[in-house]
Amino acid sequence: RLWDTLIAESAQAGGQQMGALASDCGSPGFEALLVYFCACFTAYFSARLQALDFEGITFFLQSIPTDGFGESEMDVLLSEAYILKSMFQQAPRHLAAPEAR
Repeated sequence: RLWDTLIAESAQAGGQQMGALASDCGSPGFEALLVYFCACFTAYFSARLQALDFEGITFFLQSIPTDGFGESEMDVLLSEAYILKSMFQQAPRHLAAPEAR
């Protein structure tokens, strides 16, 4: 489900960038949605990650417990990622550091 969605986003973003070679622009739809998906995925496990020390986080990330993930959990995470992408993709200043006054 995840790969299908990322590939579809890549194809859609590629179609919107007429005249640019795919090698020049990478896969903007794929990359953008993947970043927001990773943010949602991390937020999903946030409470567990915050309770761990560095070594625990490392072990957790090496073997993320997704065995119980079904299609409904993936749909929720992908939906949240798409919402974040829609809200923030065209507003890159949200990533900039605040200006000194």
